[in-house]
This record gives sequence, structure tokens and C-alpha cells, in this order.
Amino acid sequence: AKTPMWVFTAAAAVGLTITYGGAQFIENQYVPYLVVGVFSFLHLLQYVICHIVVVRRWGSFDFTSVLSAYTRSGFAAVAAGAAGAIVLWLLGGYSYGFAWNSIITAIISCAAVGAVMAAVFVLALRLLRVPEFTQFMEPLARRIPILARLGR
Repeated sequence: AKTPMWVFTAAAAVGLTITYGGAQFIENQYVPYLVVGVFSFLHLLQYVICHIVVVRRWGSFDFTSVLSAYTRSGFAAVAAGAAGAIVLWLLGGYSYGFAWNSIITAIISCAAVGAVMAAVFVLALRLLRVPEFTQFMEPLARRIPILARLGR
């Protein structure tokens, strides 16, 4: 468990250093793009480093199934994000409407968007037949029988 900690700690230190250093040379409005770009690249680099370490320590694993799981869950996340964006748009989140009226309406909007995103994500995982989702749901379904329908 030490190796992943060192990889992620080093990546965080490098990411923060690059981000803070780079932020000194660009306009404030572009700093979020720098943060997203740097940490996206570092996330990919972390995966590559961990892959190399795992293969060296424990041998090869089925890379295509891992890539397939990442891709399918990624598509499910995109679908959930799009559904959440639509709900937020309907609630006036992009035009200073209901979502912006007060703290209470903002909380209600966040709850509505989160609930829709969760439902769409689960539905997309089922439709894309992500085996890891089924494996995740099996122990939960044994304790809470109504959840058995989600894992099928």
C-alpha cells in the first residue's frame, strides 16, 4: 500500500508546484484550465506508473478488460454529467434563475441535479453492462433485496 501512496503524493506535489508556478505567468481567468490540464495529465501519468509497478510486482493482468471498464464507466459518467447539466439548465442555473435565488434554492438545485446524475449513472452502467457494477451491487443486494434489480 506504500507504493500507490508515494505515486499519488509525488504527483500531488508536482501538480501543485506546476500549478502554483504556472499561475504566476498566466492571467487569472486561465488558471482553472491550467489546474484541470495539469492534474488530468498527472492522473494519466499515475495510471501508467501504477501499471508498470503492478506488472513488475505481480505480473501481467488483462489490460483490455481494465480499459473496457474505464471506457464504459467513462461513458456512463458523461451521460450523467449531460443529464445533470440539462437539469441545472432547466432550474435556471445558467441564467440566474431558480438555482440562484437563495441558498435554499441552490441546495435544492444541487440535490435535484445530484439525484438525476446518480440515477442516470446507475442506469447507464446497467445498459453498458459494466461487470464491476454488478459485482459491486451483489453484496449490497444481499443486505437490501430491492437493490437486486439494479445489479442485474
